Amino acid sequence: MRKVTTLITIFIKRFYKSFRIKNTTRKGILWIDVPNICKSRKEKDSILYDTLQRLEQKIKIIKND
Repeated sequence: MRKVTTLITIFIKRFYKSFRIKNTTRKGILWIDVPNICKSRKEKDSILYDTLQRLEQKIKIIKND
């Protein structure tokens, strides 16, 4: 009984793996939503500043040249 359960589990995993939807986004890419229209220059500067702060925290340097 245990062998049958194992075989069924393996079959289900392989079947699922062949038909699952693949994630097309790359792991090394960061997506940030930024509005196209701002009400004022101050709001635009605020959005730019917040985006730069987030990028400084998220981007990691792997190797120094």
